[in-house]
Amino acid sequence: MKTPTVVAALLLVALSSCGDDRAASPVAPPPQPSPGATPVEEGVEAPTATQACANGWLDPTDPEQRELPFHVIRRTMKVDGEFDVTEMRYFEGPESPPSSKGYLLRVDRWYVKASLEGDPSFRGRWLIEERAFGSAVVAVAPFESEGLASPDWVGFQYEGEGEAAKRVRYPGLPGKWAGLPYDFVTGREPETGKKVFNFPGLPREVAGCLEGT
Repeated sequence: MKTPTVVAALLLVALSSCGDDRAASPVAPPPQPSPGATPVEEGVEAPTATQACANGWLDPTDPEQRELPFHVIRRTMKVDGEFDVTEMRYFEGPESPPSSKGYLLRVDRWYVKASLEGDPSFRGRWLIEERAFGSAVVAVAPFESEGLASPDWVGFQYEGEGEAAKRVRYPGLPGKWAGLPYDFVTGREPETGKKVFNFPGLPREVAGCLEGT
C-alpha cells in the first residue's frame, strides 16, 4: 500500500508531465454559480457525497473556459478536431485528499460529455482538473453511463516513464490509454478491489456536482 506521501508525489508527477505552456496561466474567473447551488454553511451538517456540490456548478460561457478541457483531451489522447458537446459543467473545490498546501486548496474541474466531430464512435465522458502546476484528464467514463458511479469512471496512474508510451484500448472508453487503470470513484483496483489510493477521486464536497449527468 502506497503512503500518502508517495501518492501525492505520483499525482504531482502525473499532472506535471501533462502540463503545457497554458498551465501557468489561470483560467478566466468563472461567473457566479446559479441560484440552485447548495453551499455548505458553517454549523450545518454537510450533505451526503451524492448530494454535495459545495460551490455549485455552471455551464461555462467564457470561450477560454470552454476550450481548455478540449485542449487537454486532445493533448492527452493524441487527437485533432472539434467536439460535439452534449453537456459541460465547471465546478471548483478542494483537493482529494484534503491538503493544507496553498496551491491545492482550490482545484478547477470540468465535466464534459462529448463526441468527436466526424467520428461519432469517439465519444465519452471526461473529468479534467487544473491546478497551479498543470492540467490533466483525471478520469473517463463510457458515453452511455450516468452520474458518478463505480466502476464506470476509470483513472490511470503512472509509476514509470515507460508506461506513458504504452497505450491500450478499453471497452466502452474512447481512444487508447496509458498507465494502470483504477476505479476513480473508489480509489481501488477495478478487478481485485484492492486499494490503490486511500481516498476517492472526487472529495465529498463536490461529488454531487455530477448528479443528474
